[in-house]
Amino acid sequence: MESSYAPIRNAAGNVTGIVGVHRDVSRMEEMLKRLQASEQLFRAAFDAMPDVFLIYDASLQVKFINQRGAEILDKSYRDIIGKRDNDLLPPDVIRTYLPTLEQARDSRTT
Repeated sequence: MESSYAPIRNAAGNVTGIVGVHRDVSRMEEMLKRLQASEQLFRAAFDAMPDVFLIYDASLQVKFINQRGAEILDKSYRDIIGKRDNDLLPPDVIRTYLPTLEQARDSRTT
């Protein structure tokens, strides 16, 4: 149960009562559990891949990397997530594929 309360005030600003709203959050908690289970399944599947798998946001910050990618970069997830490739890789590697990554981001096709 989730509850919130607010005072009821008269024209003079004096509290004359309290209004309360109570909401059953059990369905929301169940959905959250299913979402967490789905995320764990997603993570397990992609961590089992022998290839590097990354997900970027529109600013090309890393939002997800699988275990193989973290191993190749020799960094922890915490040191990778939210970073851009130019913070993680040598400049010569960046120059090689950054144009392709930017083109994919800027493409209107899926």
